[in-house]
Amino acid sequence: MTGANPRLAVTMGDPAGIGPEITLRALADPAARGAAAPVVLGDYEFLQAERERFGIDVELRRVDSAADAPALGDNTDADAVGVVDFDNVASPVTRGEVQSEYGRASLGVYAAVDRR
Repeated sequence: MTGANPRLAVTMGDPAGIGPEITLRALADPAARGAAAPVVLGDYEFLQAERERFGIDVELRRVDSAADAPALGDNTDADAVGVVDFDNVASPVTRGEVQSEYGRASLGVYAAVDRR
């Protein structure tokens, strides 16, 4: 593939678990962004709050679809990571606690991807 890097879609995981932090930390690594055009499937506002909470230096940008990620992940804007906003995490989140609404939020992302 010439030009833009290939897209790589990842989910943020369970909002109450370690998935959002691990995802953000991995995407803060310039090598990860240099190898692919990452796009996160999850809740944009929640991920922004987690990024600030943990002091993770990665720029998030809301995108309409995963197809928009290559323009954000190419070498002209390598610091930005696209987030397809599912807007499906209610605040506040009780971390480390299993709750059905968090499972529904995670499952909703998979169901939406499966329908496409």
